[in-house]
Amino acid sequence: MAKRSVTILDHRINNLANIVNAFKVLGVDVRVAERPEQLRDAGHVVLPGVGAFGASMDALEAKGLDEALRQHVAAGKPLLGICLGYQVLFDRGNEGGGRAGLGFIPGYSKRFERGLPIPHVGWNRVQIVREHPATAGMRNTTYVYFTHSYHTADVPDENVLVCADYGGNFVCGAAKDTVVGVQFHPETSGASGLRLLLHYVDWRP
Repeated sequence: MAKRSVTILDHRINNLANIVNAFKVLGVDVRVAERPEQLRDAGHVVLPGVGAFGASMDALEAKGLDEALRQHVAAGKPLLGICLGYQVLFDRGNEGGGRAGLGFIPGYSKRFERGLPIPHVGWNRVQIVREHPATAGMRNTTYVYFTHSYHTADVPDENVLVCADYGGNFVCGAAKDTVVGVQFHPETSGASGLRLLLHYVDWRP
């Protein structure tokens, strides 16, 4: 059996070290990509992210990484977005007046309603809506770690995988074709999060 491997995209708007370490703990070979040409022969790609939606898209576009990701997905290869990397998978984000995203999954991101402590930080229980190879093993009793101020909305039912409750139900995991993303941080979610990362690299869409 070939050794598991993953390519992690580094566009400087992320928590790269934590993601790299999590995969290394799992025994997965890790390659970090900073340029479009480094994605040409990539198999499983991970797009992590922390910070602002617009800054993330600016960084991707400045290096041509947005188009490289589109070519990767068009070729039928898998992509995992994490936290802000999950939000930019959608059509747009409302942060800072609004900005187009990568458009892989229908929907958009918006700020949590006023009156809630923001950001939403800490452990929260998930609700499994639809089975997917990447989230296999997660149950409605699974707790994962969040830190975010924006969440995705208007996601079509057929694309919703996982939800959580914070002042109301919100989508925290979605997928379409070979693209999957989660709002929470699997790299800091203990055994459940590591299991998700391992299932992702084992996924053969």
